[in-house]
Amino acid sequence: MTDGKDAGREAVKWFAEQILQLDEQLVEIESALHRKCREIPYAENILAIQGVGENILSGIVAGMADISRFDDVKKIQKLSGMGLVACSSGKYKGQTKISHRGRKRLRYWLFQAAKSAVFHAEEFKELHVYYTTRDNNPLKKDAVIDRDSLQDTKGDICNPKDRDNL
Repeated sequence: MTDGKDAGREAVKWFAEQILQLDEQLVEIESALHRKCREIPYAENILAIQGVGENILSGIVAGMADISRFDDVKKIQKLSGMGLVACSSGKYKGQTKISHRGRKRLRYWLFQAAKSAVFHAEEFKELHVYYTTRDNNPLKKDAVIDRDSLQDTKGDICNPKDRDNL
């Protein structure tokens, strides 16, 4: 009976050591990733947005590649598949939805950035409440988060030179 208990204890110790080693490796990888993120052009502009951290930044940059090639927020929306489209046919007028034609991972990271910004920044909270509760054509919550994140960060991402003029 004691052999099984001893073997179980050894297995638990081994798994605990493995978890600690993996945690150390994760810390090293994340620190290297954060150092690399600081080298990316316009990274400081994106990190200035409340709620957007280095992990979210690295996900966005991985999906977009060179940020400087975008002049307008519409291009980023199209690339990520977050362009708003009307679902209608003939006389039927449907709701406006997100197109989902684009890069899925970029859309995911932009959505995470938007959720974080709505949670952390008071300006984004106010915009989110306005767009979801207005009487005239209220938008769905996910569409509002995506739209707000892209349009309000347009100056930070696309035109960092004009950032002071916003």
